[in-house]
Amino acid sequence: MRRWVPGIAALLATSAAAESSPPSTIILSEKFGRAMTVGSHQDAREALPPSALSGVAAVDAFKALCLSDAIDEAGFAKIAQASPLQLQSQVVVLEPLGQTPTYTSTRYVGQGVIASWWSGDDKGLKNRPIGIRDRGASTTSVYGPFKASGRQCNVSMKLAQVGDLQSMADRLGAAAGGASMKVVVKPKWADGSWAMPGSAKRISFAVVDAETSSALIHLTVQEIEGAKP
Repeated sequence: MRRWVPGIAALLATSAAAESSPPSTIILSEKFGRAMTVGSHQDAREALPPSALSGVAAVDAFKALCLSDAIDEAGFAKIAQASPLQLQSQVVVLEPLGQTPTYTSTRYVGQGVIASWWSGDDKGLKNRPIGIRDRGASTTSVYGPFKASGRQCNVSMKLAQVGDLQSMADRLGAAAGGASMKVVVKPKWADGSWAMPGSAKRISFAVVDAETSSALIHLTVQEIEGAKP
């Protein structure tokens, strides 16, 4: 009789998630906190297998990964490697493009999730293709007219059932602990941001395709002086 060992099942699921994630893309947050795929016009989240997490649970995962008081690249790596999301470290290499040099970045990938910490150094990103999903629209361009903004920690997911969007927004607002700058919740999408008290940090979220079994969400905390919603 064949037996399925749970530990092996989890390992295989995590490996499958890593293999299906786009190999030559990174996800950063632009000035409004929207998810911006760099390296492709296609949203990198679309290639992920969906996670079974709800939107509220995704917020809790984001809080654990990104809202530490003194997070930096090394601190984020330590937290990511210990995450119950079973994240695997991946080194992403964007090959030279014209006069744009090679760009190397590390991200952490699990079932339906891509997480990363970014220092703000965008040397090596100029003129690379980018894609942004925003509410009912898609934007494609190159890095330059659209740029990542501020030092940031990002969690991007594909969810099979995001659940109640207002509950998700409320959970994130409670985690932010600051005044809401702008929050909009609709049946098919939602987005918003909060200013964190006593700092230049802003927390933002965006959800698209919420009515489907492939909802795409993005959660970010960015350190931006004079940030606007």
